[in-house]
Amino acid sequence: MSLPGPTCHPPDTHPRGTEVLLVLQATLFAGFVTSSPDNRLIAKVPKPGDVFVFPLGLIHFQFNIAKTNAVATADMSSQNPGLITIANAVFGPNPAIYPDLLA
Repeated sequence: MSLPGPTCHPPDTHPRGTEVLLVLQATLFAGFVTSSPDNRLIAKVPKPGDVFVFPLGLIHFQFNIAKTNAVATADMSSQNPGLITIANAVFGPNPAIYPDLLA
């Protein structure tokens, strides 16, 4: 994975796989949100050589906080981990979710 700086890999989740992120170049801000009822943010700033694990099914993100390109590998625990991009799922379904539910 390559992220120009500064840019974000949007929040997503993998319902069938855990993701292991290995930072190779630059510095990322990475995190995930625990499940209800806590909805707690767990975040770190992994540097080159550091590993960050996104547990199965939890919403997670990566943000390149450097001004240079960030390079990382994202390895999955499953050959078919699935992918749900949160913004697309919430704000882009057809038919749309009733707007008052999103307020």
